[in-house]
Amino acid sequence: DIPNSPHLVMYADDTNVFFSSNTKASLQQQANDYLVKLSKWLEENELKLNAEKTKYIIFRPINKRDNNQIHLQFNGLPIAQVEEQKFLGVWFNEELTWTTHINKLRGELSRVVGCMYKI
Repeated sequence: DIPNSPHLVMYADDTNVFFSSNTKASLQQQANDYLVKLSKWLEENELKLNAEKTKYIIFRPINKRDNNQIHLQFNGLPIAQVEEQKFLGVWFNEELTWTTHINKLRGELSRVVGCMYKI
């Protein structure tokens, strides 16, 4: 079986792993330890991770924003941190506000309305 994590969500071919911690150092350690286990499991099952689609986001309160990143690696390659990520059709940002989702939806609707206007 795929290694257990604090919270693992799988849907179709997407897998999301969630961790929580009070410190960034602990969060980084938990995540990197899990990624080592996941790498071994993938290798044993002859599967590959799409490194280009692999990203991480840190959710935090608006008033606790800082610029310090944690450093996550998979098979020695760094994993990129993002400020917003789409998950099951919903856009999430670091502060867990609806701003990103609404703006993305507004953009999509604007394009559709523009196409319909031309018809």
